[in-house]
Amino acid sequence: MIRSCSTFNEAFAQAGSLIASHVLTEQIEPHLQPEAIAVFGSSRIKAWNQATFSAFDRRHLQRRNCRRVTWSLEDIKSISRLRRRINYFADDFAAKSKSHMLGGSASVTVTERARFQRAFYMFELFCNVFQDFRRPVLPLPETSTQFFARFSIVENEQLACVHDYLFRAIVPAFDDMVEHDVVWGEMSVEYSDWRDPGYIEPLLARGIEGVYSIVTAEGYEESYESMYPRYPETTHNFLNAALNGSNEDYHNVPIWSYASQDINEANAHSFFEETDEGPAEVWLWPHRRFSKRLFVNSDAHRSLQQWGYVMWDLPELNKADVFKSAWRQPPPEQASIL
Repeated sequence: MIRSCSTFNEAFAQAGSLIASHVLTEQIEPHLQPEAIAVFGSSRIKAWNQATFSAFDRRHLQRRNCRRVTWSLEDIKSISRLRRRINYFADDFAAKSKSHMLGGSASVTVTERARFQRAFYMFELFCNVFQDFRRPVLPLPETSTQFFARFSIVENEQLACVHDYLFRAIVPAFDDMVEHDVVWGEMSVEYSDWRDPGYIEPLLARGIEGVYSIVTAEGYEESYESMYPRYPETTHNFLNAALNGSNEDYHNVPIWSYASQDINEANAHSFFEETDEGPAEVWLWPHRRFSKRLFVNSDAHRSLQQWGYVMWDLPELNKADVFKSAWRQPPPEQASIL
């Protein structure tokens, strides 16, 4: 009946968009909507190239804002599903890491939780844009100037923390497949190694939903279904390499020798306007003797990344006396729990 009348059908469709917009406002917190809209916008682009990336960059990355978007109810279903997955991972990472790094039983603050959520949206955004690591939209060196440059060093390190967390989340299922899968055995697939994540990166490239299906699989059969058919494969052309490439290779001046304005510049260009000094201060804490070659995703700071060190509010860090002593790099054998 509704579809038999074009005028009524058009009015119904418009009402659906209004309902969808209202649902979006209700479902996704205002301080996360720019990230959610950018992620959804990137998921709509079927063919990425330099032109489509440049247009997306102008619309979503050069300035953080909540643009008007026409949403259908199906769109809202998709983004609501992504929101649930992101909250699943963000809440798990935040709760576990805060109790370990800061001690005690303090709950995660609203601003801290939002940092975790934004970092997971950033991960999904990167996956949507650079998922085709066989034919990347940008060469790895250009991701630094055209993608990571839209975010501060601290935000890029927050993404490195999420990358590390999701890597570790996949490891149990991955290593179980290495142990039992005959095809993997014939192909000599090796156990996970954070120093050489080539086999894990293609799984991470599937994005939040793909990782969620692997992490929540129960038993070998479900793990098998979650990883096949496009597997096993390996790449050194995805997020880990891109994060490393965001550093300045030929810069060897340690940060302690900078003028204050240079330090401020190193933490500038934030996509999100941070009001709490905690993330920047705790990022500086272990980096004072490091140069720009190791600002993001450094192996030396892996133990800190595992506990989301750049996610916490300054009062929480001070309460735990994090800055009471200088940071000391752990021995190599203690640099990772893996």
